[in-house]
Amino acid sequence: MATVNVERHAWKSLEADGRYGRVVVISDTVYLDPDTGGVLKRKRHRRPIEPDADISGEPAVIKAVCNAIRTDDALARWAESQEDQEV
Repeated sequence: MATVNVERHAWKSLEADGRYGRVVVISDTVYLDPDTGGVLKRKRHRRPIEPDADISGEPAVIKAVCNAIRTDDALARWAESQEDQEV
């Protein structure tokens, strides 16, 4: 079995939905050839952070984005959308 080096990125980019105060963290896992260092495979991961989620363990830049888009209006729309789904 061939050896492959794995390089994980904590996060690559963010998508912010200001309407509902939701953030999606996008990260990549890169599989590298140990001999050449070339990229063998790349996997993209998307992790949503809902407006009511605890963000205390997130990096400062992600906290800043979450706090910036979690306005009272956005949180009210989020709560309303959750109530609509319960019906």
